[in-house]
Amino acid sequence: MRAACERFLFAPASPVGLGITRALLYGGLLGLFARTDFAAYAGVSEVFRCTMWFRPPVAPEAWLVAAHRVWLVALGLACVGIFSRLAMALSFVLGTYLFWIDGSFGRVHHNELPVILALGVFAASRAGDAFSLDALRRRARPEPSGEYRWPLRAVQIVLTLAFFAAGIAKLRHGGLDWITTDNLRVQLLERSYALVPVTGRNLLLARVPLLCHTLAATTVACELLYGLSLVSARARLILVPASLVMIQGFAVFFGPRFTTFMLLSVVWVPWDRLLALRSRARPTSG
Repeated sequence: MRAACERFLFAPASPVGLGITRALLYGGLLGLFARTDFAAYAGVSEVFRCTMWFRPPVAPEAWLVAAHRVWLVALGLACVGIFSRLAMALSFVLGTYLFWIDGSFGRVHHNELPVILALGVFAASRAGDAFSLDALRRRARPEPSGEYRWPLRAVQIVLTLAFFAAGIAKLRHGGLDWITTDNLRVQLLERSYALVPVTGRNLLLARVPLLCHTLAATTVACELLYGLSLVSARARLILVPASLVMIQGFAVFFGPRFTTFMLLSVVWVPWDRLLALRSRARPTSG
């Protein structure tokens, strides 16, 4: 059992896959949060803060603006891979504080917690050893190692736990009624009339009860079975794309955009294999 776990987490891997994932992840976060106004929380009353075991102090507006800008610079440096270790560490520290502030007002934003964990994983990794400006300066390409496998596995496990927890929460609070009753139809109708103008697509979907039950069951099944992606390549080919479709469905019909989950899903892409296939398919000269 221990040997299997070690192979799963630390089997030697090329640094290129981790490097490409780093560039896409940090570049995506830079694009997603470039215009987020964290400084606005400096003027919000404390009465609107969540009851948490520890609530971080809200810095003055100028400090929050500065922290946000430095965080964006750190994300950019980590994306291109220059001063990678420092940039990833700074991205984790500042990102944790800004997200903590953002999630301490009104309600906890659970779509940000996986990002914090992923930033922490990458800050502790050697993700800048390839596909980076740092690697160009060193010139020497590192050998395959378990150091380039475990960060991807760790983020995959984070995603698995997040989806599994969502599926358990649905069954815990709603039971099978979450699937077998008109729960989804009611939510579609409620969400439709809560928006101005009324969204016709929700009404159209709500007219087909069997389809609503099928979508509800598929959603729960996808969330509960997502962990099979860790151990089965076939399951991965089905469940990971299905989760992306599910997330897009949430955005279209209900409003919440779990874009961070879609971005983190880049850890599932086998970049090493894709690059190897491309190399084989490239015609030889002569």
